[in-house]
Amino acid sequence: METMIRRNRYRKEVAKQLMGNLPEFRVSMSIPFTHVGIDYALTIHMKCSKRRGQKIFKECIAVFVCMSTKAINLEAVSDLTTEAFLDFNLEEVKVNIYIRILEQILSELV
Repeated sequence: METMIRRNRYRKEVAKQLMGNLPEFRVSMSIPFTHVGIDYALTIHMKCSKRRGQKIFKECIAVFVCMSTKAINLEAVSDLTTEAFLDFNLEEVKVNIYIRILEQILSELV
């Protein structure tokens, strides 16, 4: 009886995972941060300088996720309003990221 139980236990088929179709920009090669997911993280308190008596500003962290490479970029945003989000220049973020990538490539060459 025990051998039958063991035999049936080891004969079971392993379940197969079904996956949905991924979007084209997740599968194909592209320049980093051409397809971006944006989310807000937590709220932080920032000072303009370390001197005494400085006003503390409440700011949020915007998280930019590259859909092709899964790289992230964190930027400070003034608040969670739509106006602050629209005022934030995404093109400036892309330029800064490209500069960092080029600096890393040049440092590897030297």
